[in-house]
Amino acid sequence: MLKYSIVMPIYNTSKKLNRSIGSIINQTYKNWELIAIDDGSTDDSLEILKEYSKQDERIKVFSQTNQGPGIARNNGIKKCTGDYIAFIDSDDYYELDFLEQVNEKNKNINQDVIFIGDVKEYSNGKKFGGYIFEKYEKVNREDLIRLQMMGTIPWGGVLKIVKSKIVRECSYSNIKVGEELIYSISVLEKSHNISFINKALYHYVHNEKGQHTLGGFDPWKEVAIELKKYIIEKGEYDNYYKEINSLALKALTISLYRYSCKYNFFKAKREYKKAIRKYTNEFDIYDINYEKIDKTSKIILALIKWKFYIIIYCASKVKKIGK
Repeated sequence: MLKYSIVMPIYNTSKKLNRSIGSIINQTYKNWELIAIDDGSTDDSLEILKEYSKQDERIKVFSQTNQGPGIARNNGIKKCTGDYIAFIDSDDYYELDFLEQVNEKNKNINQDVIFIGDVKEYSNGKKFGGYIFEKYEKVNREDLIRLQMMGTIPWGGVLKIVKSKIVRECSYSNIKVGEELIYSISVLEKSHNISFINKALYHYVHNEKGQHTLGGFDPWKEVAIELKKYIIEKGEYDNYYKEINSLALKALTISLYRYSCKYNFFKAKREYKKAIRKYTNEFDIYDINYEKIDKTSKIILALIKWKFYIIIYCASKVKKIGK
């Protein structure tokens, strides 16, 4: 009977821990362990975790000084004893048949990695989207890696259940945003049997102060630089430079959006020009994987080429109002 390890980094989420941990305790598949890593919480998260560990020996609690979720997950991996490793954030939760569905995929062939879908919701329970991987079931591993690099497929480690021996050869980065990217690419590089569960088994709960809010005006540039460095060190830059440039374009798109939301048009326009110059010094954002990049990035690239900054600004404002 396969054993599944679930790694949960925790930082000041005491009000949401009961639902998150409850979704693990009440799994219909029972052979699991929860590796809870308290990342220096200043609320009563650690006390709550310790109470759970007293009630259920499958729950193992560890603590560290605050170092961020990437390091917390890496430390959690070292504590795992299961055949497979999954990840969950402490304000999210699983469907109760999550592990049963995953284990069903492993009945005939032990998969190296299993992708699961998610549903996104606000704290009041209202749904606002999600991601199902159905259209990628027949995509080969090489193309999955390229799509992962570009951010076309979400990076999230929480959407992958991976064989332990593979996870232990990979690690999360210690950056504010995008710490999952290199981990996710490494996992795919080492995997052969890849499968998908086309159901929303993971509930991502939107947090107004979550990690997606970090990084200031340019949250993705650091991960784009990290990807470029990683690929150069592997000696594969010529093979993946279009995907690296595509990620940089997406990063620039996010930066332009944040400037639009913060400033009036004239100030935003000045910041646009600085950001574009900064990115074109580091990447060739005009030489991208045009076939596989998302439609929004294609449109933004055209608007940048023609310097139609007013359209970028207005579209960003409309998007913000829509949110």
